[in-house]
Amino acid sequence: MRSFGPVLVTGASTGIGRAITEMLADNGHVVYATARSKDALQELAQIPNVVSMKLDVRREDDVKRTAEEVGRRSEGLYGLVNNAGIGRAWPVAEETACDLHDVFDVNVVGSHRMVRALLPFIVKSKGRIVNISSVSGFGVTMYLGSYQMTKHALEVYSDSLALNLRRYGVKVSVIEPGNFETDIWKRSIEMTQRLAKSHRPVLMRKEIQELLRNQRKDLEDSLKYSTPEPVAESVMDALFSRHPKRRYMVATSKEDTDWAIKALILKLVQANYGSSFPLSRKEMHAWLDRMWKEESS
Repeated sequence: MRSFGPVLVTGASTGIGRAITEMLADNGHVVYATARSKDALQELAQIPNVVSMKLDVRREDDVKRTAEEVGRRSEGLYGLVNNAGIGRAWPVAEETACDLHDVFDVNVVGSHRMVRALLPFIVKSKGRIVNISSVSGFGVTMYLGSYQMTKHALEVYSDSLALNLRRYGVKVSVIEPGNFETDIWKRSIEMTQRLAKSHRPVLMRKEIQELLRNQRKDLEDSLKYSTPEPVAESVMDALFSRHPKRRYMVATSKEDTDWAIKALILKLVQANYGSSFPLSRKEMHAWLDRMWKEESS
């Protein structure tokens, strides 16, 4: 039976990252759990099988230091779970280039920094990379444009990475959670409040006021979400299953998954409708049946 090495989890202090860390540790796996704050690091260090490491995925020196610390340990590294991320609720038409850069720097470039720094260890162990995306990576809503852009990008990044690393024995999966109990949207609301104080709208003053009015209800709704253990279970399967799935869409309601699938189907229909060589309905159904068979086999 294969003995697995440690798994590094970014953004491990709360929410999904914390649930992943605890489930891995409870199952006897060594976890390198990363966080930014001193208090979070001290709390994580109290969990058996957990080694806490200070890390901000936006900082190249932090990423380099983390890779060096992994290298100093004899266990190597089997898995990387890119979970660190930020949310932002704001009309994308009103975002500055710096605003967009900040979200991409964490949610996309931060994941790539970690992959680049830790890839030699993961290739050596023929391990796994798991990227935490979102059902938001399939569609769009009125006020989550920049966040959803990063999750769309992470979907493509994961597929590209999987193609690159297939010959090296490294498997890549992407997890797409729906609405679970995390701190990301609480922090997003705080960010929105700060933006509202400093931002002068170019066009969408009414829409921004609407967003601010709705956020209290959004926060109340988020407190009713389920805890993220199902997401952690999917990560466990992606890391240790003999045949991991490329995608795990994990939601607490059929409404979440229906929204994502409908968004994908709409893009398919729109792309076909606008194509110079559109498929017939019969041809599209044949392709769907073929791919359905391939994925389910």
